[in-house]
Amino acid sequence: MPNRPRSVFRILLCIASFVLLEIGVAWGASALAVAWYRNKYGIPVQEDLSNDMGLGMVLMFSVLPVLFVAIPFSLWGSFKVARKVLP
Repeated sequence: MPNRPRSVFRILLCIASFVLLEIGVAWGASALAVAWYRNKYGIPVQEDLSNDMGLGMVLMFSVLPVLFVAIPFSLWGSFKVARKVLP
């Protein structure tokens, strides 16, 4: 099997996919938490969600410490996989 050159694009694509996945998980978690909070306390959902942005931002920043742990491990794992896959 011939040696393939290392592709920087593949490595960056792998890193970007992990980072986007982590951001999407945090965003989805904050949206679910806002919906749960509104449902639990009987607060009606507003058509204009600008007031929910404050609560969503608080929840997002409470999830960010998890992201600061998850993203480096994701990057480490993607580099480890990329080193095995790419010669």
